[in-house]
Amino acid sequence: MPIENERVVLQQIAINGYRSCLGTVFQPHPQLSVLIGINGVGKTNILNAIRLLAPHDARRLSANRIPVDQSNPETIITAWFQVDGKRIGLRITLLLGQTAHNAGEVLSCKEIWNFAALTNSKQWVEYPAYMAEEGTRSARYLYEQRYFRNQQGASSWKKQIELFEDSPQVLKSVRQVNQYRRGISYYSASQFIDPTRCPSNFELDGDKRLETNFRSASTHLRFLFDLYSLRDKNVELYNEYVRFVSRQQLGLLSRLTWKEIKLSSYTAEVKSQGKVKKVKRYKTLVIPRVQIGTSHITFNQL
Repeated sequence: MPIENERVVLQQIAINGYRSCLGTVFQPHPQLSVLIGINGVGKTNILNAIRLLAPHDARRLSANRIPVDQSNPETIITAWFQVDGKRIGLRITLLLGQTAHNAGEVLSCKEIWNFAALTNSKQWVEYPAYMAEEGTRSARYLYEQRYFRNQQGASSWKKQIELFEDSPQVLKSVRQVNQYRRGISYYSASQFIDPTRCPSNFELDGDKRLETNFRSASTHLRFLFDLYSLRDKNVELYNEYVRFVSRQQLGLLSRLTWKEIKLSSYTAEVKSQGKVKKVKRYKTLVIPRVQIGTSHITFNQL
C-alpha cells in the first residue's frame, strides 16, 4: 500500500487500558514482527488494539444514540507514524462497550494529533479523521457544537485547526495516515489449528494458476498456493520464512519441499461450423511435504 516517498510506517504503539494491556508499548519492525508467547499472555490483545487504530467516525458511534456509562474505563492508544520521513503522532481515546450485548464495541472516540515535525508546535490538536477527508466548514461547525461546552474552548480549538488546515503538508500527512489506518486488517491464526483441512495437494494450469478459483478456494489452499508462488516471486522472502520455521529458529520443521508432477489431458473444443478440435492441456500436480526429524508428511498430517 505505502510506496516510495509516500510510505507510511507504524513506528510505535502504546496501549493503555485495553484488556490485559494496561501499559504496553510495541515497536513493530518495518518488515516483519513476530509475537511469541504462551496462550493467554495477551498477544491477540495487542493485535486487536492495533485494529482499533482504524478510523472511527464519531458521528456514527453508539454514544451518539444511547447513554454511555462514563464510569467505564477509557482505552488510550498512542501511535507514532513515519510519513515521508516525518514523525506524526496520533492519540485515540476510546470508550468501549462492557455489557454482554455491546462488549468491545466502540461507543465514543476522540482523536488528537501531534504535528511537531511539521509545525514546530508540540501541542496535541483534536482533529477527527473524517474532517481531513471532507474538509468542510459545516463538518467543523457541527463538531464544535457537539463537543465544546463553552465558546472559549471552541474558539481556541478553531484557531489551532485553522493553523494546520492551511498547511497542505499537514493535511496530506493526515490523509496518508488515515489511508494506512483503513488498510489495517488482522486474521486469527486459529483458523489453521485444524491441519486436516489442509489439502494434501493442489493443481495448477499451464500458466501456473490454481485450477480452483482463487477466491472460492479455502484459506488453507490459498496459503499453500501463496507460499508456493513466493518461491518464484521473492526468493529472499521465501527463504526467510523457511529459516523462521526451521529447527534453527521456531523449531517447527526440518525441511519444506514441493513435489511437482506434470500431467496432461485431452479436451474437445467446438470451432466454427461445428468443427470439433482435440486439444491437449497441461497441468501440474503440486504435493507440498514437510520433514520433521526423519518423518516426511503432508500438511494435513501435521
